[in-house]
Amino acid sequence: MSTEEKLQPYRGEEEVALLNAQIRAAEKPAPVRVVSEAEIQARVDRMAIDIVRDRAKPVFAEYGRAVPAIDRDETILAYRKRLARALQPETDRFVHKDYRSTPADLFVADEQKIYKAAEENRWHPSDLKPGKMRPVVKIDHAGRRVTEYVTGRGTGFPHAASVFKEVYGHCISVAAQSPVYKIDENGNAIVPKQKEK
Repeated sequence: MSTEEKLQPYRGEEEVALLNAQIRAAEKPAPVRVVSEAEIQARVDRMAIDIVRDRAKPVFAEYGRAVPAIDRDETILAYRKRLARALQPETDRFVHKDYRSTPADLFVADEQKIYKAAEENRWHPSDLKPGKMRPVVKIDHAGRRVTEYVTGRGTGFPHAASVFKEVYGHCISVAAQSPVYKIDENGNAIVPKQKEK
């Protein structure tokens, strides 16, 4: 190729027209997809279900259970009521209320209270007898399995006060009531030996 051919900036009119057509074709907007009302409503419903499940997940996890899935033809309000009914036995105040025919505005007022009461009663599940313990395996925020032990409702673990008194009597009160006569070079208290009985 000669120097004269390299320096020619002019292209033929046909090439310029072709380049301009390619540029215009690349700049055309993509065809707009029309979204139907049913599709929009389905997306909104999915988002609402996710919000309800995210709110219920930590409370159900406290009991070592998964959040129940929504049924095929179930409305979001019916699903929320079913989740609340699943937590009602774990509460004291709401255990006997029936929310199946309750209007939405009345149910919404009690829904948060049911979740809160169930979360507060998580250490004493209703299906355990007082004095019985059960391990509950949970997944913590880091993905590790954590085992916690819960007891049944009632006075809690039986003899808890007597166990504390026994531990206190053997370990703590002896040192608290013993006279200290000397302190050794390391700063430890020297307690005199007690007489054998």
